[in-house]
Amino acid sequence: DFTLMWKKTSKIPNRDATVLSANTHMVTSDKRMQVMHATGGQVYVLKITNVTVFDAGIYFCEVNTDPPIRAFRELTVLRRQYRKVQKLPLPSSDTNSSHNFTSCCVSKNVSTSCQQYCHIDFVMDAIGLGKPEECEDEFPSIVSCMADGRNHMPCCVDAGIPEMCTDLCKGEFNIKTGSIKVISTCRDYVEPTLSCIATGIETIPKQPLGMAADALNDTAILVSWLPAHDEYEVRDHYVVNITFMGFLTKEFGKSFPSKNAKKFREPFSTSHIV
Repeated sequence: DFTLMWKKTSKIPNRDATVLSANTHMVTSDKRMQVMHATGGQVYVLKITNVTVFDAGIYFCEVNTDPPIRAFRELTVLRRQYRKVQKLPLPSSDTNSSHNFTSCCVSKNVSTSCQQYCHIDFVMDAIGLGKPEECEDEFPSIVSCMADGRNHMPCCVDAGIPEMCTDLCKGEFNIKTGSIKVISTCRDYVEPTLSCIATGIETIPKQPLGMAADALNDTAILVSWLPAHDEYEVRDHYVVNITFMGFLTKEFGKSFPSKNAKKFREPFSTSHIV
């Protein structure tokens, strides 16, 4: 019988800490804050809506054991305004997706009894309803096949899915931290997540295979890759992002006097369409 509290503090941990919540009860009067938690789950997520620069600081959850158990997270809020990502069209909730990835599951040795979940509609039932636990050990392979080697994160971020609930968008399922019981905390976001994936399967190209970079000389690098097989043929071109380092010497990582530091060129990146 322990209590889990969310607190906010200054740059120095544990100094002038403000208690925000105790279990799911909110202590703070700030209505923008709430604790996301599912009965029987092991995750207590502090959610802040309409974030402002005044919300920046160090947040930590604390269990009142002896000694206390704490986990710290620093929130940084940027003032700069970024262009809003164009939202991808999401299928309606009553639309049945045809994304069937059984062949991928077979190649990853998913057991026959669990191959029924190698279809996006069945995955929604399995995760959304919190079962079946008998296939939980095979969900990393099932979820990897479901993402189909595509980056669904832009859609998930634009749909407002919290970071701690975006593993499915990346084709990941961590058994230790993403068990069926724990993931029930993200249950409200399962449908928009799978909608993003269902849309992305037909609109987002797969990642290239066999990526390699070989230095030819002091000024040239040969970058090569193989195009992934994609039945939807949505690939139009590749963009290669090249980052130039300002310097890389034996002194790398050490501090320099400010006058000397100005002599070094800041890293910069360029993009090339091929």
